[in-house]
Amino acid sequence: MSRFYLFLLLISYVSPINAQQSIQLEPILKNRSSADRIRNINRYIIKKIEETDGNDNKQKELETILKIATSLAYKYKDEPFLKELNFIKLTPFTFIETDSRNRIQGYEKVLENDKFKENSLYRAICLHQIGQNQFVLERYGWAFENSLNAQKIFKKIGYENVPNIGKYLHDLALDYYYFRNYKKAIEAMKTSITLPKFNNNLDIQRYNTLGMSYLKINKLDSAKFYLNMAYKRAEIYHDSVWMGISSGNIGEVYLLEGNKEKSVMYFRKNYNLNRNTYQHIEISREACSDLAKGYLATDSLEKAYNYITLTENYFNKNNSFEFGEQQQYEVAKKDYYHNFYQYYNKTKDYQKALLYRDSLQEVEKIINSKYKTALVKMSQDKLLIQENQAKLNLQKEEQAKLRLRSGIYILIVSLLAAFGFLLYYITNTRRKKERQISLQKHKIKELAYQNTQNELSLAVNKLNNLTEKVKEKNELIQQLQQKDKGRQDMQLLNELKSSIILTDENWKEYQEIFEQVYPNFIHRLKQQTPQLSPAELRCLCLEKLQLFNKEMAAVLGVSANTVMVTKHRIRKKLQLKTQDELQQWVMAL
Repeated sequence: MSRFYLFLLLISYVSPINAQQSIQLEPILKNRSSADRIRNINRYIIKKIEETDGNDNKQKELETILKIATSLAYKYKDEPFLKELNFIKLTPFTFIETDSRNRIQGYEKVLENDKFKENSLYRAICLHQIGQNQFVLERYGWAFENSLNAQKIFKKIGYENVPNIGKYLHDLALDYYYFRNYKKAIEAMKTSITLPKFNNNLDIQRYNTLGMSYLKINKLDSAKFYLNMAYKRAEIYHDSVWMGISSGNIGEVYLLEGNKEKSVMYFRKNYNLNRNTYQHIEISREACSDLAKGYLATDSLEKAYNYITLTENYFNKNNSFEFGEQQQYEVAKKDYYHNFYQYYNKTKDYQKALLYRDSLQEVEKIINSKYKTALVKMSQDKLLIQENQAKLNLQKEEQAKLRLRSGIYILIVSLLAAFGFLLYYITNTRRKKERQISLQKHKIKELAYQNTQNELSLAVNKLNNLTEKVKEKNELIQQLQQKDKGRQDMQLLNELKSSIILTDENWKEYQEIFEQVYPNFIHRLKQQTPQLSPAELRCLCLEKLQLFNKEMAAVLGVSANTVMVTKHRIRKKLQLKTQDELQQWVMAL
């Protein structure tokens, strides 16, 4: 999780590192669209507030900026821009207040403001900001409830009509990343990169987060592709810090691929760029720790030891943390203990190795415990949300019941003959209430059942991931072939083309996952047609997954023609005439 917390910490520093010290408003607002003006004024305010010390001075700086910007908005006759400025005037705490509780209260007041409570765009922005601050307070269920409700409104408005939607999607993607829902993080971030950037810093982070999400689900080709895109963005913006961070992440991909020497090269690049990033000491610490890990992988033990001990200089001595820093500190400690454990194992000093293994296990328990606690909080929040909704429904029913009773009393006085009908109506209403309560309980049980089903689907997901790698690789090859082929892209293209997924070595692992999803399929094949060769068995397994000939060829590392010949031999052995008959036979087995 360390790289996530790095993103979470750096997202607050949204102004580019090499930004100019002073920018006038007219040049960044004149001859721009409303959306560009809104993005530019937010960037400008954030930068100026960060450069100003003291809340009183920050407030004065903000008031001055808004006064000048408002006069320009009238000059340009830009109503959407003027609306944004009025919104900022109501939410100065966005830029100044550090207490998340106070920020939430501020946005809740805006939701009651007559100027904005009926405006769907600003209602959604308030919900999103409330959700993000609830996330900081570890009210995870409520955070997602508000953030996702905001996204529903944004989609209804149209993402193209939400100037800062790229940032809002980025925030949501990082929330998903924290809870290890990497597919959702990828989905949100892929949408974000199709939309205008909020600023240079977050533009780099969009691609870096995409790459890291793919890395977490072991789609290494896609991870490398997007991390290289992040590096190129950092190069364009002359952002040496992010050039280093993305290099270190690329090194992580190469290490997982087994290319140890190349991983060390990228780790070294990150360390050289970020070893003196004192304003973000966690960046320097991770760069140093990664380089030590790379040297351990290549058995350069003396160098590894030097960088492990050097990592100690980057730990916070006073142990005072802001949001996200403590978790990151614990992950850094885990990496530190793991590196020393590996080092002493390799040098056969097993007594020290055991000591560091104990420390490693202890910090892993802490990290896992906090993550499980977060999951529990998420579940508790969801149940509380459901209970509150149920109470709200009951209150509405009670109010309706009170009105009904008042009506009944009036009817009793005026029309005694109607009493029987009213009594039946009350009884029927109570039955409806009981059915609703019963339905609510059923939904809770259904939620528990769904959790069980999710665990059972892990095997299916593993199998799908293996087959998706083929489609992913082919898609990336096509993208790279359509581009102007630079040296780096050609290298990546060659690596993609040379990769074969189902070799003899990993067929056993693939077969185990396949048989979890399709139990007894291979056994029945061998039982009914013992004359099938191992290559033909593999071909029939891939046919069960409904892969095309080209995809089968990519999986098996052969030509499409070879796949066709193999299928012909199978049909001959099974006495089947056509490919359709073979496919029907396989799907029915």
